[in-house]
Amino acid sequence: MPYSEIGVDYIWFTIFLGSIIKWSILKFGGLKALRRASPFFIGVIIGEYAIGSFWSALSVILQRRMYAF
Repeated sequence: MPYSEIGVDYIWFTIFLGSIIKWSILKFGGLKALRRASPFFIGVIIGEYAIGSFWSALSVILQRRMYAF
């Protein structure tokens, strides 16, 4: 199965960046720092979906095309 069918070609840099961030937190702060940083990154993901939901709902309400999420 080529990568284009599963979407890795769209998100490869995000996966790479996340791996580098996780590695650096583990190397310089240890497991305790990784556990303290996890809520921040989960909040970033939830915030992304919340903003995407807001724009989607606004586009339905206004019946106009807004930002694609």
